[in-house]
Amino acid sequence: MFEALGEFEALCARLSAVRMTALEKKRFEVLNSIRQKKIADGGSDFAAMNDEFHEAVYLGAHNPSIASVARNFRQRLAPFRALQFVPGRTEYSFHEHDDIVQAVINSDPARAYNFMRDHVIGTGVQVIEHFSQSGKVASLPSRRKRAG
Repeated sequence: MFEALGEFEALCARLSAVRMTALEKKRFEVLNSIRQKKIADGGSDFAAMNDEFHEAVYLGAHNPSIASVARNFRQRLAPFRALQFVPGRTEYSFHEHDDIVQAVINSDPARAYNFMRDHVIGTGVQVIEHFSQSGKVASLPSRRKRAG
């Protein structure tokens, strides 16, 4: 699912790089600057800042269908994405946001796509590593066969 989310969010980033208006790009850049300041000032509402960033990318794509699919995957993965807000990974994740913002505001769709895909896949790798190290394995509930 992280691979699928990575592709949909990367597509939104690529579209944002070519479809965002100058005003939207400026707002995106300001949103990122505000996030940087909040973190520098000791802000810790990482999940909300992260959601604002990704929502801005969805809106900037100007494609409600693709944005809807991406939101659906994000919602389904929300319990696992919380693992990205651990010391070390949080800072790295937000540095990746900086790269995505720069690619979008510079109208570089290929870099925006690649940076976003790598960003989301990195979160997926973090989740896998967490469960590998903790010895916990996620399993699906078993399905009973119906008789007759």
